[in-house]
Order: sequence, then structure tokens, then C-alpha cells
Amino acid sequence: MNQLCGTITQLKSVEGISQISVVVAKKVLNVLILGDEEAYRLGQDVTLLFKETEVLIASADSAVSARNAFVS
Repeated sequence: MNQLCGTITQLKSVEGISQISVVVAKKVLNVLILGDEEAYRLGQDVTLLFKETEVLIASADSAVSARNAFVS
């Protein structure tokens, strides 16, 4: 399991789905979580945990969405 430490800079929530922006080494990572965002607050230091098989990386110039990138 990989770890990245960062700080929460933005919280958005709609109908039980929250988007949390975390700054890690001057880069912004966005995380989607299901559930209550009240466990998190702006400025809170957090550790992001992830497995390589569950991560998708795209650039701002990506022309294809992740959903459409897989060949069936």
C-alpha cells in the first residue's frame, strides 16, 4: 500500500458523495468518498492510502475519459 501525506484545501458534497481536494507536494489530488464529509475539515492534515491497481492517472491534456479508455 502506498501513502501520500497532504492537507485538505477544498470540500464539496452532494447527496452523500464528497469531493475532497488535497495538496501533496504542491500538487492537488482530488478524492471522491461516499459518506459524510463532516469527518474532514479544511486545513486538516491527512494521509492518502492507495494500491497501484486502483489508481488512474490523467493529465489536464487527456482527450479520453477513463471510462472510454478501456477496449472491450
